[in-house]
Amino acid sequence: MKNFILITFLITLSAQAIAQCNSISNCVDEIDQINSPTISRYNCDDNGSKSNKEQKRGKFFLKRKFDPSSWKYALTGVALSPGAFILGTTIHEGAHCAAAELQNLDCFDIRVIPYTDEESGYFYFGSMRYQDPLGVGSPDKDALITAAPMITNAGLISVYSTLAFSNKLPKNKWAKTATFVLGATQVVDLYNHARNTHPYSDSGKLIAYLQEKNGSEYNIAYRQVKVPQLGFAIIGTGALAIEGIRIFTDPKKRKKRKIELIPSATAQGFHLGFHGEF
Repeated sequence: MKNFILITFLITLSAQAIAQCNSISNCVDEIDQINSPTISRYNCDDNGSKSNKEQKRGKFFLKRKFDPSSWKYALTGVALSPGAFILGTTIHEGAHCAAAELQNLDCFDIRVIPYTDEESGYFYFGSMRYQDPLGVGSPDKDALITAAPMITNAGLISVYSTLAFSNKLPKNKWAKTATFVLGATQVVDLYNHARNTHPYSDSGKLIAYLQEKNGSEYNIAYRQVKVPQLGFAIIGTGALAIEGIRIFTDPKKRKKRKIELIPSATAQGFHLGFHGEF
């Protein structure tokens, strides 16, 4: 008990020496000032009490509202789809043809309208043929010609996704709808590659090529072809989702918070006060 009284006395004596109080009321005022929260002026700006870092982080996640004119963009997208399909098929077969011509092979008989081959019974969305008049063909060249549309898909999806994620695509919603449809043609084409493993398909031919060249098992060759296809297709799908949100919604307008920092002096000391609408 004596030790407890002695410790209490020492703590009280130290507190009085540090506080240098002249009276009980002065001590109460000083303790109240010490316990009052201090607000940093540097974390505030004209938009409220959030720091700049928090505001930048929240810009992409602004609350959005549905655009009543969305039906117009939806109908426009549907109307553009047939032409976009033909354009996508033309890009696909054009990539085949360009790869053949660049390797001194002759490209001919390009088709961009779906049909069923009479001899094999296989359904084609489009096709092309090439011949080797100079005798320079090889399995490696054939594989490159087969993979050319997939490489084109991946390249165009990468460009579209980069622009979409960085919000660099046109702000005008009509132009945004047109680029959305064009981007969708590449993503759909790559998904079509990823799902199709028929021996007559491009993916089926590449799988057979990898098996023969590397002596790989079917499952290994399958993954070597499908994983990149799915990877780029998923990235493109994410970009389309972001652009779709931007087309069909608008950001809500947020009220600017007006805050004033007003100094004041009282008998107790100098104070800073915040006034305004929060």
